[in-house]
Amino acid sequence: MKLVSSNEYVCAYLLSAYTEPESLVNLVNALDNEQVEFYIHIDKKVDIFPFKNPLQDRKNVYFLPDRKRVFVYWGGIRKLRCNII
Repeated sequence: MKLVSSNEYVCAYLLSAYTEPESLVNLVNALDNEQVEFYIHIDKKVDIFPFKNPLQDRKNVYFLPDRKRVFVYWGGIRKLRCNII
C-alpha cells in the first residue's frame, strides 16, 4: 500500500475468482484509478494464466503467489481462509 498524505484516500480491493477471467478484467477496469490497489486470489483448482495475463502490466494489481493460493469450495471454510491470507 502506498503511503499518502492524510487528505488522500487509498482503497484496496480484495477479490477472489475461479471462473470468467473476462469478468474479473472488466471489474478491475471499472473500479480502477490511481488511488486503488487490487489484491486477487485465484482458486488453486484453476489455471491462473487466463486471469493474470490480461492484467500483468497493471502496477496496482497483485495476485497471491501460487504457494499461498488455496482450493476453495463453495460454502466451505476455505473461502474465508483465502480472504485472510
